[in-house]
Amino acid sequence: MYARIIDGRVAERTEKMPALGETECALIVEVDADVQVGWLWTPEGCVAPTAPPAPDPNAAIDAEILALEATVTQRRLREALLTDEGKTWLAEVEARIAALRTARA
Repeated sequence: MYARIIDGRVAERTEKMPALGETECALIVEVDADVQVGWLWTPEGCVAPTAPPAPDPNAAIDAEILALEATVTQRRLREALLTDEGKTWLAEVEARIAALRTARA
């Protein structure tokens, strides 16, 4: 069993040794029968790709926190110092951020 390696991955498996085209940039290696297309090629041989990492459970919460923090601009901070509405708004934003931080896993 042979494999055509392109960009560090098994691109094709064949029973017979394939011929490389004149301008083709690939590597032909002999592999075991269990090797599949998409496996990674290392100098030690082919290995199955690892499973992708689990998604971050806090990613959505972190994005919401960043969005809220971005709303606290210099102008908004001045309003918080000068007006009661600004103080209320800032307190609500800070409370929401604190609640989100406690909700993180």
